[in-house]
Amino acid sequence: MKKSNVTSLGTLFLIGIILYPFVWLFEYVSAVEMIIIIAIAVIGYFLFKTASIKQKQENFSALVLDTIHTKRHWKEEKAINTDLSKTNQQEAQFLRSIQIIRDSMEIALTSKKRDTAEARMALVEEHLQNIKNTETQLVTGDVLEEIFLIITHAKKEFHTKLYINVASGHIDKANKLKTKKSKEKYSQLAQDVVMEGIKNGKGDDEIFNYFLEKISKVRADL
Repeated sequence: MKKSNVTSLGTLFLIGIILYPFVWLFEYVSAVEMIIIIAIAVIGYFLFKTASIKQKQENFSALVLDTIHTKRHWKEEKAINTDLSKTNQQEAQFLRSIQIIRDSMEIALTSKKRDTAEARMALVEEHLQNIKNTETQLVTGDVLEEIFLIITHAKKEFHTKLYINVASGHIDKANKLKTKKSKEKYSQLAQDVVMEGIKNGKGDDEIFNYFLEKISKVRADL
């Protein structure tokens, strides 16, 4: 017997099993009662399906929220992504974007290398767009809103931290050098970077001015 014939017989057998209880029941109830029973069964199925989908969304939302706030060991994160990719590729991609955003924000807000910080913040923006382009039904609305708020806050903080961190790097180097000329060079670079941040107009001027005072003291001690 051909494989297609076996498959067809198997399908018919399965349909027969599903329909048999209704055929048997039809012998004992009226047509109206039968319709009511079928309607109740259909409604019950859809209610169960809806509750199942909602629970799945809430479980994934909790995982996403935990991921944006907590950095796990890379092996654990890889294992989670691997398991997800086997059942839901879209969820796996969504979660991976969240992991990259979290790590990139951390580096962007702490790196003393300007190129690195700016590249990481660009990566945050890239994966933010990936999330926006993904079906929003993957997570609950409040979780999606919290993710956007966290990223918005980080982007705002970045316009201060970028200049302060780079300037700190220059000051660190100035403190390690021995000649006055070299110290003056890097302390001046630090001052120029902070002034650039002030001119940018997107950072915290209070923090910038405080750091300029620190630079002035360093320069005075040269």
